[in-house]
Amino acid sequence: YDSTAHKYGVNSKEIETLFKELDTEIEKLISELNTLTTKVIITADHGFIDTSEDNAIRVTDISGFVECLRLPLAGEARVRDCFVYSEKLQEFEELFSKYLSDYAWLFKGKDLLEDQVYGIGKPNVKLLDRIGDYVIVMKGNYTLQSNVKREEKKEFSIGRHGGVSDYEM
Repeated sequence: YDSTAHKYGVNSKEIETLFKELDTEIEKLISELNTLTTKVIITADHGFIDTSEDNAIRVTDISGFVECLRLPLAGEARVRDCFVYSEKLQEFEELFSKYLSDYAWLFKGKDLLEDQVYGIGKPNVKLLDRIGDYVIVMKGNYTLQSNVKREEKKEFSIGRHGGVSDYEM
């Protein structure tokens, strides 16, 4: 599903065909399990939404943004972990406020951890290294494209996950 939705979008004929095939396979599985005392629970691990290049914001178009980052943007194009130089924190927040606040929300990574957004209980130490100083969560169907280094030549993906819209949730 992921690769097909990325390439063609969630409302494409390709996804419709994929779901029909999946539905057929699930029906077969359930009929085979019918004699057993088995419950089948099907759930998704994330939502998906179609995006467009018109709603792709490129960080290289925001003067000074990339210079604030001590590492390239991480995460999905709709939920970006930002690792910011300590001496650039205020500048980063100002750039976000000026150029991105209409299109995204900005959170401190440590606040998301404390609010248990990533789950309850003590976080794994490996998780602590993956969460940025800031996390940018895009609104609507906007994406934040880093288009630096390896992503420069990468084909644009229509379908994206990582969003928090009612539709996706």
